[in-house]
Amino acid sequence: MSGKPFFKTREVTLSCPHDKYIRSSKAIQRTFTYELMEMPRLRRYIDLLREFGFNSVQLSDLWENYESSGWQISPRAFRAKLRAIADYAHSCDMKTTLFVWGTGPVDIQANRGRMDDWRGWEKLCPCIKGAEPRLRRHYASQAALAPHFDHVMTHWADPGGCQGGECTYETALKLHNEILAAFRRENSTIRSTFSLWFFGATAVPGCENWSGYKGFSDILDAGILPEDVGFAQGGRFDLAEAKAVAKAGRRLGVWAWYLADNEICPSLHVHTNVMRDYFSNLPREASRLTDWHTIDANSHILNLASLYVAGQLLKDPYCDPDSALADFCEFAFGPKIGAEVCVAFRAVARTRCQSDYKRLQAPLDGVPISSYLRDENEAPLKHRRIALKALETMRRLRPDAGYKSPLEPLVTVDFLLKALRAHLKQIAAFAEFRASLRQSRREKTSVTAAQLPKVARAGKFMTQFEYKVYRWHLARF
Repeated sequence: MSGKPFFKTREVTLSCPHDKYIRSSKAIQRTFTYELMEMPRLRRYIDLLREFGFNSVQLSDLWENYESSGWQISPRAFRAKLRAIADYAHSCDMKTTLFVWGTGPVDIQANRGRMDDWRGWEKLCPCIKGAEPRLRRHYASQAALAPHFDHVMTHWADPGGCQGGECTYETALKLHNEILAAFRRENSTIRSTFSLWFFGATAVPGCENWSGYKGFSDILDAGILPEDVGFAQGGRFDLAEAKAVAKAGRRLGVWAWYLADNEICPSLHVHTNVMRDYFSNLPREASRLTDWHTIDANSHILNLASLYVAGQLLKDPYCDPDSALADFCEFAFGPKIGAEVCVAFRAVARTRCQSDYKRLQAPLDGVPISSYLRDENEAPLKHRRIALKALETMRRLRPDAGYKSPLEPLVTVDFLLKALRAHLKQIAAFAEFRASLRQSRREKTSVTAAQLPKVARAGKFMTQFEYKVYRWHLARF
């Protein structure tokens, strides 16, 4: 695709990996959470994102930033870091967005240490006694960051929604206006977007309905949001909804999730196939109808290959992701070993991210992510062969001493090679477990968990995906 990029604004959302394993390991937090990275590494991260094709970055100051980093950074220090990241992005001619949670787990200090108690920390909607002052304090603390941001997006579900029974969907619209007013007192030119991610959902835990909401037309017909407020589609582009937004004369963005990464099962993900299926099927009208499109980044260092491919797809949705992956490997590892490293990345895409693709559909369909546990039906023995073959190639590979990787100082080639080996080993172990499980089910034999191959606990390279799904399987015995 020649000429101008398909999506005008190509934004990466720097978010957090969600898992008890992350919260229990200081070493993992210090290695993989961007909140704890030093500014030289973060500046290189922003440089790389720009080189990959992104021209905007989305940040947040939320409970999850502190939880995923093990509370090893104070709100004051982290907000200073957010300002520095946003200012550096601006110096690179990139735009900036701040993600603000409208209701739900917003009060950082009040919720410290109680993050697993969803029903406790969700109850912050205005109709619950004592919640309103906490909401106002949260909005004020977020608005203080406004001079460093071009755009604010408000998020209302997952979690969110009315917990006290007296709010309606119009409450969320009015709160958006309140947030926008607070931001414009600090930055009169900031743009705003109302997110539709799971808005009004009833079947998803943590996404309780905003009373009275029946569909997107209700928001337009309410006449509450100012005409310059845009909308963000949740997860994936939807043509019918996009046309309705355009007809109303509003800006539209796509807030993508579970597209380039998987925050629930943090590990090294290579979503070339996931992204090919999505981007190659986008109608060409999407370019005209959307103002911006995000890409999710949760595992950061481990997600660089997918981010590179995503950056190319945002510019040209119909390009070949495998070719883009090969380009990344030569860029990151050098021409001498790039092709061999690419074999390892593709092995991850063909195995882990084959299962992952099916599983990540679950939350988008409104069901628990652990609901799809039939991955032993895919081809576990084939997956094991793919992983072991790539692992054999990786075992003899060493960094090219004559090549200076552009990834530094964010991450070294040696670290990534070790991480790839660790992940391939974990993939092979999980495939062996799945093969044994499939055989027992085909033969209709009764087996215990102890009789099946084991999958190791997640290690220092965040090899969490297979171990977590393995535990889900064991829980069903």
